[in-house]
Amino acid sequence: MSKSEVINNKIVFFLDTKGVVSATQKIFIDLSLNMFKTGFDVLYVNNTHIRDLDDNPELINIFRDINSVDYNELDGAIFFVPINYLMHLLVRIRMLKNVKICLYMYHESAIKWLCTNTKNHLSENLMCNIIEDTQSCAFINELSMPGLLKDRVDNAIIIPYSLFKSKEWFNDSKFDSKCTDINCINIGYFGNIYTGIAPSINNIMANLAKCKLKEKIIMHLIGDTSTIPNINLNGISEAGASLVLTGKLSEKDKIEYARKNIDIAFAINYDAVNIAASSTPTLIPIIDSKPFLGNRYVWINDVINLDFSWSNISLLYKNYNCYTMEYIINQIIHKNQKESIGEAMKKFVFEHCSIELAKTKLLELVACSKLDLDYLLDLQEIKGLLHLYSEYGKEDGYDNFLNWLKTRNNKQAVVKTANNPKPSIKSLTKNFLKKALPHVYYVYKNKKFLNVQKSYKHKIIDIRKSFEEKKQIKVGFLVLFSSVFPARPVFEKMCQMKEFDPYIIVIPNVSGTLKKQRDLFNETYDDLLKEYGSSRIIKAYDISKDTYLDIKDEYSILFFSNPYKVLVHKYHEIEYFLDKTVLPIYVSYGFAALSFWEEVVAMDFYNYLWKASIETQMTLEHLKQIQRLKGKNGVVTGYIKADGIASVVPTQRTRKRILICPHHTVWGWKNLNISNFLKYAEFFIELPKLYPNIDFVFRPHPLLIPNLKEHCGWTQKQVDDYLARLLENPNMSYDTSGDYYQQFVDSDAMIHDCGSFIAEYLYTGNPCCYMMKSKEETYEGLIPFGKKCMDQYYYAFNQKDIIDFIDNVIILNIDPKKGQREQFVNDEIKINYPHATESLIEIIKKTIIKK
Repeated sequence: MSKSEVINNKIVFFLDTKGVVSATQKIFIDLSLNMFKTGFDVLYVNNTHIRDLDDNPELINIFRDINSVDYNELDGAIFFVPINYLMHLLVRIRMLKNVKICLYMYHESAIKWLCTNTKNHLSENLMCNIIEDTQSCAFINELSMPGLLKDRVDNAIIIPYSLFKSKEWFNDSKFDSKCTDINCINIGYFGNIYTGIAPSINNIMANLAKCKLKEKIIMHLIGDTSTIPNINLNGISEAGASLVLTGKLSEKDKIEYARKNIDIAFAINYDAVNIAASSTPTLIPIIDSKPFLGNRYVWINDVINLDFSWSNISLLYKNYNCYTMEYIINQIIHKNQKESIGEAMKKFVFEHCSIELAKTKLLELVACSKLDLDYLLDLQEIKGLLHLYSEYGKEDGYDNFLNWLKTRNNKQAVVKTANNPKPSIKSLTKNFLKKALPHVYYVYKNKKFLNVQKSYKHKIIDIRKSFEEKKQIKVGFLVLFSSVFPARPVFEKMCQMKEFDPYIIVIPNVSGTLKKQRDLFNETYDDLLKEYGSSRIIKAYDISKDTYLDIKDEYSILFFSNPYKVLVHKYHEIEYFLDKTVLPIYVSYGFAALSFWEEVVAMDFYNYLWKASIETQMTLEHLKQIQRLKGKNGVVTGYIKADGIASVVPTQRTRKRILICPHHTVWGWKNLNISNFLKYAEFFIELPKLYPNIDFVFRPHPLLIPNLKEHCGWTQKQVDDYLARLLENPNMSYDTSGDYYQQFVDSDAMIHDCGSFIAEYLYTGNPCCYMMKSKEETYEGLIPFGKKCMDQYYYAFNQKDIIDFIDNVIILNIDPKKGQREQFVNDEIKINYPHATESLIEIIKKTIIKK
């Protein structure tokens, strides 16, 4: 699509940023410069930021300061603006006659930001209607499209923000794509180094150290390292690596340096695209502001939706192929695939991330956009806001519309920091309360959660009145996966009680592709339908119409089985029900033993709950120490899921039986870096041969096999071969059944490194052996109750420890921890066992039915 076919008007790239442009806004600079060089009439309008101008010297030719440009000269122009800056633009061009506007959405919350900044004078629904009606918006990727728009925009225009500069840079013959020293492995972090990057670099080095390579490691930090004195990069020295700092380089010089010196590059966003375009094997690392454990990296050409940055947690929901450092080094260095992998990445970014592609998409947007000033000024909401500003904004002395609006709405004086650097009254009050009146500060800090808890008192009164009229309480159980339904015993028990009218509400997992969402939804619905019939199962998703069920306040009580809002539609998040007459309850899928539980407790979700089922008094005491609500919504019920153990009938047998249960975190994951499977995989095959008179059951975590394929490079053939070799032993069986309590009851011991099993298996009273990397690391990953459980275990740091456990504890019955273990189980674990379900139901009945 040529320039003459599309446009003869001036294009104005408009921003109003307080500081230098962000990674997602950099496209405004890149596109404006490219279009200027190719003959388009363009301007780039923003506040003056010296660093942006220094980094892009040619920008001075088209740059205009937002406060000094003559907007009357821009009549007839086409404005390209982020949707959250729309009002910034309108207050400056509202007097023009002939203007077309093209919107850009670089985050799914951009519309929400706009509405929040205008104190909700503008609504999300209004903005979505504008976009749908005028076809005026492009998106950074499909993930940036908010849910309200997904069913309303056909053939969305995607303009990626991570773009490489120029193909000429990457075809320069002077570049040498191979490092010279074959005894060294040259790792590069490509991009400016700042404090938030340090944990990622340290993680990279820690994983390199674990590979125990014979080659020397050289770590190159390619970019501005001016903040290096304040950054802790201890991982580099701990790995025994040499460090090279390039300092600040131009974009082209950075790429030239990497081509000459780097075997493997790690980078994010714009930098990842540029280094990959140079045929350098490029991986996207996890970026987290705090230190983390993990061994998961993604090839840039495996990325979907052109989103090249993520945190430790968000990566879990992206369904990308992840690889360990050992696998990466093996493929690139030891199998000498650097050239073929690098070329595949270059091809990927040339096809999907070129500035030419972005320009073509922008011209498509210009051609189809029907959004102009007349359209916007006819809208009552926008007209009213602009009228207010015209009447009072200039009078109050504010050039920036949103600064004025916030001040006007809040009725507060604006403190201009340049003239008055004193801290605000709000910050002074906050610091005083924190030090002098901690109890008052607690209320101040947690006001929104405390208000929600206070609202439940009124909701209980309303629900009690409803019960007195209907003689039943309608209860909903939100279920994402049929295999993850921890409140199942509560549902089954309520089905037998006249006071309750319970229903399972099957909700979709919206975090993956549409096909995966629908397949999983159908699978979950079909599984539960077979088990409970159609009268008690509700579909919360209509596949044919692609619509989601708005439950509203039809159910007085809702049981949640998932704390992660990223997995569910907004109609099924806990926040959606806070203004409705609903009491939310959470029953955890696993027994709280690992520190990972603390991450769940830290979520807003946990503080919005009316009741959270807690397994033990010790865990409740810990909750009081770490939760923002100090355990106010926690109730000790016992472990509801374990009630089912009591009804399991043991199978008659004459031989000893040991369960082998390896965890799935073979790549390492923050507080869940606990799997030792790769260390003992071959040993598990040999173990049945060493003990032919003992039966072994291999029952791995359900995610172990998928994670071996996704993160460790195992093929399906490798998996099949491993299981075949394992099952060649006549005394080894492989169990993948959903209900593992039968295996618990039929066993004599367990060897594992799982999380919830740490406490769960102790219900049997049998001895347990836990595979550890080190005792210190294992105990650091446990909450206090988990540490008490682990005190009842025998530990295995190597194969000999496992053999000693079997020889002494299982065969010879020398079990010195038996007495203390049984006492601990009876006193600390089996709370309300086997009536934990009834315990929770009784709490509900006492609150609502019995005044």
